Amino acid sequence: MNKALDDVNSHIAEAPKDVQGKLRKLREIIRIAAPQAGEKISYRMPYYAYKGRLAYFAVFKKHIGLYIPPPVIAEHKKELKEYGTSMATVRFPLDKDLPAALIRKLIKARLKKNEEKGKKGRSPQLAAKKPKGKLTICSRGHKFYKSSGCPVCPICWPGRDKKLKSDFPDKLAAPALRALHNAKITSLVQLAKNTEAEIAKLHGIGPNAISKLREALKAKGLSFNAAGRERRT
Repeated sequence: MNKALDDVNSHIAEAPKDVQGKLRKLREIIRIAAPQAGEKISYRMPYYAYKGRLAYFAVFKKHIGLYIPPPVIAEHKKELKEYGTSMATVRFPLDKDLPAALIRKLIKARLKKNEEKGKKGRSPQLAAKKPKGKLTICSRGHKFYKSSGCPVCPICWPGRDKKLKSDFPDKLAAPALRALHNAKITSLVQLAKNTEAEIAKLHGIGPNAISKLREALKAKGLSFNAAGRERRT
């Protein structure tokens, strides 16, 4: 499976179940509007690029945010009057259907601008992109590219996932488990020594993962380091 697609699938799987359908629909709309665009996770959001940036999207408590570089949003202000907008953002309420035709129009408008400017964006063929990090061979002889974001052998990893799941929530996604392992956090007791903000900064930890970890800590009579709560009060 294409790793970029797998990453976005994992990202959507971490979202609340009642909004996963809308996220998959938005992803489909974008990919139909810009089939030549590359797809990956950037800044913990699904990201699309073709000869430059096209769009990001993310889910929040009451809306889905679609981020498109300016001036596309401003140029379609009248058509977007029903939705909250800013210079590069449009907010679609979770209790309303996604306006598929309008979203396609926005994506195609950004795509056209990118093509006209002739920007050298990242290749849509992400699989052909030169891997980041240092080529490494693990103790079992597997070759992989080691980086600060993902220093673990992806072939050996599945067995480690199972070991970590004995302490962490069963429904915690693999990217979140890898993030904790990379930070040398292998138990809830170790997790409780960190602030919530520190854990949220780890690559692979999203809002849904934080919520599950918070619940798991509470079930064991634990909580994130108090320093994190003090900064939020």
